[in-house]
Formats: sequence, C-alpha cells, structure tokens
Amino acid sequence: MARSGFQLSGDAARIYEEQKVPTMFAPLAVATLDQVTVLADDVVLDIACGTGIVARTVRQRAGAKPRIVGTDLNGDMIAIAQSLTDDAARTCEWQTADATDLPFEADTFSIAFCQQGIQFFPDKQAALTEVHRVLKPAGRICFTVWNGVADIVVPMTEALAQHVSADAARKATAPFALEANQLLPMLAEAGFMECSISDISINRTIPATVHGVRGEIEGLPIAKIIFEKSEAAMDHVVQDTFTGLAPFRQGDFFVVPQKTHLIEAVKGS
Repeated sequence: MARSGFQLSGDAARIYEEQKVPTMFAPLAVATLDQVTVLADDVVLDIACGTGIVARTVRQRAGAKPRIVGTDLNGDMIAIAQSLTDDAARTCEWQTADATDLPFEADTFSIAFCQQGIQFFPDKQAALTEVHRVLKPAGRICFTVWNGVADIVVPMTEALAQHVSADAARKATAPFALEANQLLPMLAEAGFMECSISDISINRTIPATVHGVRGEIEGLPIAKIIFEKSEAAMDHVVQDTFTGLAPFRQGDFFVVPQKTHLIEAVKGS
C-alpha cells in the first residue's frame, strides 16, 4: 500500500490478514472479480496489494497460467503475503514497491488492480501515470474506493471523538474521503479512456462479541493512536462500537453492508 500516514506494521499486518481480509477484503475481491474477467493469457498486477487477497483471488479464478504480481510499499504486508502457504499465494510474485515507481518495464501487464489503496497515495496522479506506463496497449486498470463512510465505522468514530481525540476520529474516516468522480480527470490526464464507475455492495460479517469488535479495531492503523492514549481508551472505544452496532446484529454476528465504487478504464495510446 503506497500510503501516507496509514501504514500497518509488525503485528498489525498479521492482524490485518487474520481479521480484515476474511471479513472485508476477501468478499470485496470476490465481488470485484464477479464483474471483472481475467483471462488465462492476462498478465496481472495487484498494486497496494496488502497481504495479497486480490492477487490470490485472481489465481483461484483464472487458474495456473496468468503471471500475477502483487506490490505494496509496506514491507510487513509483503512479508505476510510471502509467508502464506496456500497454492494461490505461493504461485504469485510479491515485491515491495512504490506505486509511483514500479520496478517493471513499460507495456508489461494487461490488467492492473488496486483495491482500496489509491485514496492513500500521496501523489495519485503520479501513480496513475506510472500504471499507464507498465500496462500494455489497451490494458485495463480496475480499482475500488469506498462509497461513503461505512456503517461499521460510524459508532467507532463517535467513540474515538469522545474517548481519544477529534483527530483520531478524522483519521478513522480517511479511507472513505475520496470520491470516485475525483479520479476521472486524473485517469484522463494519465492517458486512460473509456472510464466507467459502477457500484458494489458487500456485507462485513464479524462476531457479535466484544472480542470480535476489538479484533476489528486492533487491525486498523488507528489502533496505535488509541493505545497511545491508554488501554482504557481502547476498552471504551470497543465497548461503544459494540453497542452502536446493535442494529446490525443477526444471531451471533454483526452483518453490516458496505458500499464501494468500482472504477475501470483502458489504456489509451
């Protein structure tokens, strides 16, 4: 993830893979690939790949033939991806790389994915221009950005404002700040055409327990700020978030819808 001030490191990268991938990023990867077809002769790049769930899902969908490369600025995320032992992970390539300075020749890839990463790039225009460079002629870029603040985040943000700080609450909503329409002129300037925006909705399903909610929060970059405040602050944020999610309870789980935009474009000449 080529991110500014939103990095996960050390144990947080492991928690991300254990908590966020199953509940959010894996369902989103599946929903994305339900709309985006990857062929056996494609060469696939997964930018800001985190622990590689999009790349792994592509492998499961497209079979053994495509070359699939996942890159992320965060070395701890790449280390987790490299440590995974399932066939999908082992047959992908993993590299630490900045999205604005990709270590590949021009015209290398036929399709590039970026799942919930571009909103954190300090220089989005430079990243899109770099993706254009490494894509083959008529290559595709497909990426997702959230459509509004997620319902699961709303009670947490309120709790952060009360128990930690207004700045912590603001940072918690940072992943949702970018609007899809803002990216269209950037894509055009980078040389992309046939730009489109469609909608995807997934359900985030987490155990309806204090422990389950705590795991969700500890897997966020904001967790470090909460712990720096105090352990008690974390307890308050967890409890208030748990209480606030009550309307989404279905049996033993909270099932919370979350909307995203899928943006697609084709490399122009």
